[in-house]
Amino acid sequence: MLIAMATIALHFLGLKILYGELSPSRTPFAEYSLGLLDLSGVAGAGHMVASLKVFNSDDFSKQSEGLVLIRSEAESGSCYSQGKLGWAYQRGLGGGGY
Repeated sequence: MLIAMATIALHFLGLKILYGELSPSRTPFAEYSLGLLDLSGVAGAGHMVASLKVFNSDDFSKQSEGLVLIRSEAESGSCYSQGKLGWAYQRGLGGGGY
């Protein structure tokens, strides 16, 4: 039951992020909540935390930290992560290709 509720919350947050409805002031709360879900073993939560760090932060160190996970997923063959990695590089986030 807890995993089902966590999955619903994860998808809700994901839609808010996807459609730009998650304001930057709420990003720390979302990072914390998704981090807890990731620690609980909810699939996809870690990726969403990394995406928040890369695309919703102006902090270079947070962007770089998020790119580490996205890059490792891309190297493991995730086409979705490969696309996000390319988009981040195109936007010059997290140090580009470094």
